[in-house]
Order: sequence, then structure tokens, then C-alpha cells
Amino acid sequence: MEHGLRYRKLMYRFPVTYTVVHTRPDFFFMSDTPSFRPLLTTDDWAEARDRSSEGPVLIFKHSNACPSSARANREMRSLVEDGDLPVYRVVVQKSRAVSDAIADETGIRHETPQVLLLEGGSAVFDASHYRVKAQRIREQLSSV
Repeated sequence: MEHGLRYRKLMYRFPVTYTVVHTRPDFFFMSDTPSFRPLLTTDDWAEARDRSSEGPVLIFKHSNACPSSARANREMRSLVEDGDLPVYRVVVQKSRAVSDAIADETGIRHETPQVLLLEGGSAVFDASHYRVKAQRIREQLSSV
């Protein structure tokens, strides 16, 4: 295998095998790269909400099954890489109870993809679907 290439075979219901070639060496191993902070339990949510009393915190609700959420995930990753803001991600297929708790406690109806900017335990900004843009969040941060 050539250096820097990762191969992975994908099997579908059809009798065809697809080979996907990744040229990014960090595709499988991204430990040096900043990452989302996972929201897996309601305790994680409480910790994120409490942390917002120290400074702004971003909550990102992500769906693994939604193309617009995949686009939003790329946008939010750029915020994570900036390193200026803690970005917590809840994958709704894995942690629906956490997503519901966020909706109940903030009073903002659940949608995916969705971002909520918390300050002092309260949501000061939210956006969903194609309005989830890293630049919009950066603009909101400059006004908080």
C-alpha cells in the first residue's frame, strides 16, 4: 500500500464491491486533531450547560442519516479546529434522551442539524438545517 493511502471496502446489498481510496493519512487516526466533545448522557449535558457560565459553549445536534447534517458537521468541525470554543456534539441516533433533555431545558424545539450557543446556562442563539454555518456562529460569538 502506498504511503498515505487508506483502503476500505464497502459492501452494499448489490453484488458489487466498492473500494474507497482515502488520501488523507489522518482519515482513520485523528487523535492529534481537535475533536467534538461528546454528549452521551444527561450528565454530560448538565456539565456542558454548567460550563457555559464560564464562557460560551456550542451544542451541535447531529444526525448520522441526514445529508444536511453531514454538511453542518463539516461546518462545525471548522469551529472545533479553531479551538476558540468548546463544541459539544450529540448524535441523536445514539443519545435521543440527551437531545430531548436539551429541547426541554432550553425551550427550543428539537431539529437536526441544529446548533445552540449557550451563555450563562441559557441559549442565546440557535440555528437549524441550512442556517447552521460556522461563519454565522463566529459572528454571534463576536457579539456575545
